[in-house]
Amino acid sequence: MDFAFCTIITSDYIHYALALHKSLLDFGKNVKLYILISDRKEIVRTKIEEKYPGIFILYSEDLCNSGLGKNIYDKYHDTDITAFRWSMKPVLINYLLEVKDYQKVIYLDADIYFYNDYNFLLNELDSYDILLTPHWRSRDPHTDLINFRSLYKEGIFNGGFIGVNKKGIAAMDWFAKVCEFICINDPSQVMYYDQLHLNMLPVYFDKVGIIKHKGCNVANWNMIECKRLLDIDKKTVLIANEYPVVFIHFSTSTVNGIINGEDPLLLPYLDQYYLALNQYSSEIELMGIELPGMENSKTSNNKPVKVIIESVRAEHQKSLSKEFTLDYYSNIAILNAMKRFSNYFKGNLLNMGPGDENRKAHILQNCWVTGFNELDVEKAWQFNASTKSKTLWSGIQIPYGDNLFDTVLGVDILQNCARPEIFFKEANRVMTQKGVFFFTIPYLYPLDESDKNRYTIFSLKRQLQEAGFVNTDISATGGWHASMAQMLALWVTRSSISDKRKKILSAILKPLIKYLVKLEKYTKVDLDKRPMVTGLCGVAFKP
Repeated sequence: MDFAFCTIITSDYIHYALALHKSLLDFGKNVKLYILISDRKEIVRTKIEEKYPGIFILYSEDLCNSGLGKNIYDKYHDTDITAFRWSMKPVLINYLLEVKDYQKVIYLDADIYFYNDYNFLLNELDSYDILLTPHWRSRDPHTDLINFRSLYKEGIFNGGFIGVNKKGIAAMDWFAKVCEFICINDPSQVMYYDQLHLNMLPVYFDKVGIIKHKGCNVANWNMIECKRLLDIDKKTVLIANEYPVVFIHFSTSTVNGIINGEDPLLLPYLDQYYLALNQYSSEIELMGIELPGMENSKTSNNKPVKVIIESVRAEHQKSLSKEFTLDYYSNIAILNAMKRFSNYFKGNLLNMGPGDENRKAHILQNCWVTGFNELDVEKAWQFNASTKSKTLWSGIQIPYGDNLFDTVLGVDILQNCARPEIFFKEANRVMTQKGVFFFTIPYLYPLDESDKNRYTIFSLKRQLQEAGFVNTDISATGGWHASMAQMLALWVTRSSISDKRKKILSAILKPLIKYLVKLEKYTKVDLDKRPMVTGLCGVAFKP
């Protein structure tokens, strides 16, 4: 066999690499996967290699005794293990091409899983010396500004797949040298580890192929350019109405998007993937191999594999009734509002309101944010303890000095402030010049003990202006259609009608609610035409 695959992991991700190997074996015999374990944590190499033919374990010592491998090890290993892992990709690829004498090598991130035949990718390396896969992020800033900007911040190509033949060795030497020079995640320097270096390969080297098959490297970041379509006749998912799913990149954001219902057609694929992860984490445990972090068999989003599998299936069932969940609607509306305005988010950020890991992850992954600080009003979190932020304040004086934050978020907190004029002035005080204040406020929402105020667009504009803000931009989180859908959902789930009637009426109203929600997606809410709104969101700036 003249080709091999490789990946780089820390030792607690061994079950990911084994699951990757399993998916490769589904479409090829005697597939060889070389696994570089980067963190020096001991693993019983012999046991792993004997139990899983085709698996070969490498350690840093095997590649880092001299040359570029040693330089990269000395620079990054003890200070930034992530930079070390990603910088070692070209070193590992060239090791397999030169020392092990393979004709073709494909590097894969360990959180990739194959669902269809991949041999055409190996065949492409007969025509090209290097093979890259695009992120396929949105090319249209008006449709998806965040992913459009990420093309410039994180690179056109995804570093989770790199194919190389022997004629690409010189290009990999260059790749390793520039990674040695700089491999950091620093938006201020427009650097995202190794990925931005890949942008230069098609310019400075010949025969660099770009995979046009959109079923390769399916992930949450390419949902627009690589639309998912369910082919009912074939009982499968097509990408961009044409391509079968070849491999999915199960990054944390991809997994979260599937579980949260943003990418529901990939749910069966995720279920299959986590079954494989569970199989190998259990086998590793039965072999008596103790690895750091493996006692909980954790996945990339830091939850036990068995728990994730159960939650995936539970979410699949719950999706049938999500139309009647107020929190589901409000959380989606908040996230959509945040996406609408997040091109303004930058620098040191203060989140004054309920904590939410999905929204936080979205900001850190997609915005030019250098710091994320969390603050919440005392007692407000008691009504939803799961969203409690790390620091509490009285609602009177923010416990920070002047001019510290470039961005301040007030997500669903203004209704809990007894003295909103103080809140606005305090937010203005801690902001830097030209800083941005982003806010969301529920309007059509059940009352609870934490409520102090409800706001209209007119009162909001007045109070923001009195607090010293300028250039206020306010819009609705939902209009007539969303309001009706939300009221129907509230009535059928929270009113005093009997449980039996709730069940019957839920079945009757579900199609109507889904229709109203769909209509809302394509309807612009004009605040000048006295609409009904589910809530308000917007930004204001400090002059």
